[in-house]
Amino acid sequence: MKESNTLQDNEIINLIRSTKAGDQDRAFAQLYDKCSETVYSMVRSNSGNATEAEDVFQDTLIVLHNNLRKDTFKLTCKLNTYIYSVARNLWLNQLRKSSRQTKLDPSSEEYVEVSDNSLQVLMRSEEDGILNELILKLDENCRTILKYFYFEKMKMKSIAVKLGYANEGVAKSKKSKCLKKLRDMVALKPHLKTTLWTS
Repeated sequence: MKESNTLQDNEIINLIRSTKAGDQDRAFAQLYDKCSETVYSMVRSNSGNATEAEDVFQDTLIVLHNNLRKDTFKLTCKLNTYIYSVARNLWLNQLRKSSRQTKLDPSSEEYVEVSDNSLQVLMRSEEDGILNELILKLDENCRTILKYFYFEKMKMKSIAVKLGYANEGVAKSKKSKCLKKLRDMVALKPHLKTTLWTS
């Protein structure tokens, strides 16, 4: 049974940003009911099939989720307009990559110009997912150090205190060894681009 369309945009956004179990699922179910058909129709009307339409919609939700995690992100239009606009951008990029028709048919749907970083956001999300999988293969000590440093942005001095190391230098040495292990694993995935090597 579909959930009644009673949630306002700000309520859906708050659910997506929530860490409470079930909140994000509830929000995405609502968005599926409200927005999926317009995205599917746009893709199918412009050289796409049902599978591609589903993929574009899922990728759009990933972009939305990642953008909503940024403190600097401000929604300046209706949520359904933003979703349609991101999906439109993603599909245009996919058409260009596959050398298919790149001019979309006129649409009755309202859309806005959104930053063309949708693919970068999506790629970064995929890269983060791959990195997370690789990090999970490290021992617990390495997982903890890399998580604190790269994902929680903690300073080495704070990490040393939190993990009970003698000083910051010991923590840096441990991090370097763990990073080398991670580099060795990433080397087996040459398609993965990461900024981890600069720190």
